[in-house]
Amino acid sequence: MFHNAMVFLACILGGFALLSLGGVPLIASFIPFLKAVGAIAIIVFAFALFLLGLKLLFSRKWS
Repeated sequence: MFHNAMVFLACILGGFALLSLGGVPLIASFIPFLKAVGAIAIIVFAFALFLLGLKLLFSRKWS
């Protein structure tokens, strides 16, 4: 379960990287699309991480 949480955190960081993507002239036309994908990735994986935490909280397996 810890591995899943680390993967979700890495995906959230990837979403933040897409949001902060700036002056790269090669992909300048795709920047609005990449910002939208980054925002969606942050929201989806933060929600998944939240659900994973709730599952752990209510499973009573704290070891």
